[in-house]
Amino acid sequence: MGKKILLAILMKKIETLLEAATYAEAGAFEIARETLKKEGHKTDKEVFMYAENLRKRLGAELEVLYVIRPDDEQLLEKKQLRSRLIPNVIFSIGNLEEEIIKYIRRHKDIIFTIVSKKDIKNLIERYNQLNCPLVIISS
Repeated sequence: MGKKILLAILMKKIETLLEAATYAEAGAFEIARETLKKEGHKTDKEVFMYAENLRKRLGAELEVLYVIRPDDEQLLEKKQLRSRLIPNVIFSIGNLEEEIIKYIRRHKDIIFTIVSKKDIKNLIERYNQLNCPLVIISS
């Protein structure tokens, strides 16, 4: 079992996800990943760069968990995007903090999680129970 880093992101623009899914369905996985990276603002890009640099230095795999708000769930179901379209990218629906905790409990090979400070509120005290370091990026 290899080392994995979890990068958790709250998806704000469902349109970005749909655009990335179109590329992924056509087999253009790298373009799909780049499309997802441009979602959000400067902090999101910095978080991606930080995660990618750590992944390279540690020789780890990067898993990206995109969490979509429940009010966007119907649109996702219409577009049948609940499955894994892009390698190492997971889409989930719900509260970002809850989805991170559920993911860590199911995947014991995660060595730490990276998240943007703007996307979390109450994660720190609950996360301590998981025995997995949390890296919070702020700008």
